Amino acid sequence: MKKHYFILLEILIALTLIVLLSIPLIRNPIYFYKKELCNLKEIELKNIENESFNMVKEMLFKNEVPLKKLIFEKKSETEFLPLPSQKFFIPGFTDKEIPIFYRITLQKLASNPKKVKENKYYRLNVEIALENQKNLYPPHTVIVQQIPLSNMEIKQ
Repeated sequence: MKKHYFILLEILIALTLIVLLSIPLIRNPIYFYKKELCNLKEIELKNIENESFNMVKEMLFKNEVPLKKLIFEKKSETEFLPLPSQKFFIPGFTDKEIPIFYRITLQKLASNPKKVKENKYYRLNVEIALENQKNLYPPHTVIVQQIPLSNMEIKQ
């Protein structure tokens, strides 16, 4: 019985074929995993942005942000104000604190431009900035009505 030994060239060719055929099997799952992490990060940032808007809206309804301090339609003069930072969590990574800032611009609403002084409705454009990235998301709009304090009963 004759023994047949593999020569080194045959082994190298076999290993090369195995490696070349396994590259697509390894590359695609890694690509999809990275894409999934990017999508998850976008979704988490959008959720944090929505939660931050709800916090600002709650502050407005509690009258913690008075309308007198807001500037009419001049974005360049208004500055971004800080909100409490929130934790950002993606599975497999460490938690990250994200600083959150907001800016509110005020615009008076009127169906007729001559009646601007008579109208008591305002449009508040609330912009949320995460991680010092200004204008990352479009501004949210809240319509509010000015109510004179003399007509309200203040209970303490």
